[in-house]
This record gives sequence, structure tokens and C-alpha cells, in this order.
Amino acid sequence: MSEIFAVHGMLPSGDLTTREYFAGSQRDARREAIQAGMIAVYDIRQIKESIWNYEYLGRDYRLKLLNALRFQVDAGVSIAQAIQAIVEGETKPLRRARLARTLIVIRRGGSLAEALDAVGLFDEHVIALIRAGEQTGLRQGVRAAIQHEEAKRTTWRQILSAVGVLSLELSTALSVPWSLHFYAVGFIRNSLNSTADKAKLASFISELDTITHVNLGWMILTYGLATVLSLWALGFMLLPGVRDRSWPYLRRFPLLGAYLRQASMANSTRIVSVMLTTGVRLGETVDAMARTVTHGEVKGFWSAVASNLRNGHDSVRAFRHDLITGSESLAIAAHQSSKQLGEILGAIAEEREYRRKELAKALLVMSVGLMVFYMIVSMGLALWAFKLYDAGATFNIESLQNLI
Repeated sequence: MSEIFAVHGMLPSGDLTTREYFAGSQRDARREAIQAGMIAVYDIRQIKESIWNYEYLGRDYRLKLLNALRFQVDAGVSIAQAIQAIVEGETKPLRRARLARTLIVIRRGGSLAEALDAVGLFDEHVIALIRAGEQTGLRQGVRAAIQHEEAKRTTWRQILSAVGVLSLELSTALSVPWSLHFYAVGFIRNSLNSTADKAKLASFISELDTITHVNLGWMILTYGLATVLSLWALGFMLLPGVRDRSWPYLRRFPLLGAYLRQASMANSTRIVSVMLTTGVRLGETVDAMARTVTHGEVKGFWSAVASNLRNGHDSVRAFRHDLITGSESLAIAAHQSSKQLGEILGAIAEEREYRRKELAKALLVMSVGLMVFYMIVSMGLALWAFKLYDAGATFNIESLQNLI
């Protein structure tokens, strides 16, 4: 895989300069620099890409890239010329270097799907749609990929909005144990120390120590979990290795696992529907989907369908699986052609999308419930401390009145 390198060296004029080269290794970058006129090379370092180019932070940019590709295709420009125009039109060096990978693949005889896959910006569903478009009509494939990215962007913005609101409320709740431990406990202790009755004072101090220890344990537990989850979330967004290791564990959670399964089924079934309705053969379609889907159970489903078709089963028996409900099997059995099967699968995809949204609502309710539980525990400890302070103040006032 080629990367971008910064080469620091000397020009024939004696001036020092730093230039960027897109090459497969430091040796290749050095050779290109010498060929470009440098007489000496002093340092070569690989330039890391900006985090804004990663999957979860570059969705708008990916849509712009697909739209630019659609404009070129609609104008009748060849794929090589279209990619060349997009690369030359990119003003940022790092992005231009990343897009240049597509040109390398195209010039080596690769397809557009392989070229876009080399960029690393798009998920498996976009690549599958582009690959289907290359067989039946690239315009339709690119448009379907744009629709898929727009749907993902809408979903991601909704998630970010929900997370933003929950984070604001949670940040307020997180301040309660901290304030109680570092400020309120000391104030209450000083107030209770004015109690003249030694037995009552010992009782108050003992109860305050219990509150302090419980609150400290609660604070360590919740702050530690918040720190670990925050670090994991950053790693999940920015490091592919963390994502790959995290998915199997995330799919085991009852509600979250069902959500991920329904989302993958909805996306993959919709793509199969598009491929079938545009004329791609059923065997090629399910084989492509079995190769591209990353969700374990859904990948197993499409692999089973592909295996059944290769073994000579008809499409009705091929789709019999635990992930397909009885009503969906009846609908699939009613098809008369591949195009009609694609339309039926499109309707199934819409139903799966509805289930995904319902599960998303349940996840949001669960998240709100966890936040409310945290707030109840934190505020309960604070109210317990306030009640103790009130009891101590009341006892001291009554003792003073009795003296008078």
C-alpha cells in the first residue's frame, strides 16, 4: 500500500526544501525526490493522515466524492478520466494522496469498486453497490451508493444528537459525587463538630463516614467506567484493530446485538434488492454479499444462501434460514422472476429497517434509564448527606434552646 512521505533535502541551488511524495516505501520516495531534482536527501518521514479522514469523521467528504463521481459518470466521462479529474480537483495534499490510490488500481487494470476499496473510506455495502453497477449500469450503482451513504449520515447524526443530549445531562450528574466528596463532606463535618453531645457527635460522624466511603466507591466506579468507555470510544472510531476486536463482543449484548443484526440485515437485503432489480444474477449477488458483509450471523446467512444455490436448490429453499421469518419465507416463495424477488427483498429490507428503528428507540430508552439510575444514586447520596447535616443543625439548635 502506497503512503505519503515528506522528503527533506537540498536543491541544486543549495536551498533546503521539504516536498511530499506518494510512494510505496521510503526508498521509492527517495528515488522520486532524486529524479525530481534533489541533490541530497537528509530525512524522510511518513505523514500520518488527519483523523478527520477516518470513517466516522469524514461522511460528508465521502458523499462529496461519490457525487463528484456521479457527475463525471453522467457526463459520459470514462472511469480513468473521472478519477483523474477528482484527484486533480482535490486541494488538500493528504486527501489527494489518498485518492491517488484509486488511480494506481485503475492503471493496473482494476475495477472502480477495487479502486474505491483501496481508498479505505467506504464500507462493504458501498463497494458491493458499485460492483453491481459495473455489471448492470454504473449510474444506478453510484446513485444507490449515494443513497446508502445519505441514510448512514442521517442515522449517524441522530445518534450524535442523542449522545450529545445524554452527555450534557450525564456531565451534570457526574459533578454531584465530586462536589459531595471534595466540598460538601468537609463543610458538613465542620458543622457537626460543634455538637456538644459526644455520643450524638460520634453517631453523626459515623454516619458521615459511611456516606463518604459509599460516595467515594461510587465515584471511583463510575468515573473509572466513564474513562475506560471514553478511551474505548476514541479507539473504536480511530483504530481499525480496536473496531475489529470490539464487534464480536458488542454483538453479544442482548439489545445492542439485535440492533446490529437488524441493521446489517436491512442494509444487505436492500443492496441485494437493488442488484437483482438492476439485472445482476442471483448467484453472483449473494456471493458478492457473502464476501462483503462483516456481521458474523448475517454473513453466515448469505453464505448459506450462496451454498444452497450452488448445491442446486431453488431460490425458495435457498433462503430458508433462522434469520428469515415465516412470513418473509412465504413472500419470497411468491416470486416469479429475479426482478420480482428483488422487489420482495426490498419490502423485507423496509420491514427490517422499521425493526432497527424500534430497537434504536429501545436502546435510547435504556440509555436514558441508565442515566436516570445514575442520577438517582448520586442525588440520593447527596440528599442523605443533606439530611444528616439538617439533623445535626436541628439537634444543635434544640440543645441551645434547652440551655436557654
